[in-house]
Amino acid sequence: MDFRTHVLMALLLWPAAVPAQRVSFGFIGGTNLTRDFPISRTIYQDDAHPAGLTTFDLYSDSKSFIAGPTIEFSLSKQLALEANALHRNLNLKSRFAFPDGQKQNNDTSPIGTWE
Repeated sequence: MDFRTHVLMALLLWPAAVPAQRVSFGFIGGTNLTRDFPISRTIYQDDAHPAGLTTFDLYSDSKSFIAGPTIEFSLSKQLALEANALHRNLNLKSRFAFPDGQKQNNDTSPIGTWE
């Protein structure tokens, strides 16, 4: 038998092996209190702007929403197993600050993650 058949049989026979166990399904959501990414700053001498130092920043302003499904198996009054699949979209931004005071903002890079 292949792997899928074993999984299907385990799911069908498992309730008979562990009677009267409570299973809960739900949804979890929230947000972080800090930025998605800390500010990372690099200062360097750019040959295209010899009058001073150029600053390059990687940062995020957003505090992204985190959400996903959850399942919990209560094994006893004192013990439970829980599993979550949390998704979040992060936004990484970049910008240059040139010695003459000019700033150049680059596009935002969205990054989808699962935890």
